Amino acid sequence: MAKSIFKPEKGSAFDLVRLQREYEKTNKAIAHVNEEIRAALEHEEQAQRTLKEAVKAAILAVKDTPSEGVTITSTSPLCGTIRFSTIKENGLVLSPEFYLQESQARLVQNKLEKAKTVNQVLGSIKDMVDTGRVHVTGMTYQLNRTTIDVLKQFLPD
Repeated sequence: MAKSIFKPEKGSAFDLVRLQREYEKTNKAIAHVNEEIRAALEHEEQAQRTLKEAVKAAILAVKDTPSEGVTITSTSPLCGTIRFSTIKENGLVLSPEFYLQESQARLVQNKLEKAKTVNQVLGSIKDMVDTGRVHVTGMTYQLNRTTIDVLKQFLPD
């Protein structure tokens, strides 16, 4: 029976050369995948840094934006006076968390710090803006107009 010259026998020099080429291709493919994984990890780390910076910026913006009709009366940002006209304009809401920006910032912080992805942060902000409320540890708190206006600035157009 004649042997074909197109199909080298296993263990022949031709077969070893073919196996060596396949091995080299596989190693190149693995190296390429490893480079892609390293790049993806770097992007993920950058996204997490950006996420933390965005959350911090949102919290500081809420905290530092003065609320109309509210005067902080001491060195504590959790103590202030609220004009009666401001209370009346807001539907007679008597909760101090509603008027004091420090309290509003803490509520927003508690909500946003639970988010692990950019989409979760944006979804939480959108939910707070749309409902005017924030749900934190089983409680629902109303957000004031100043906080809602600040949070709107963090939503993409």
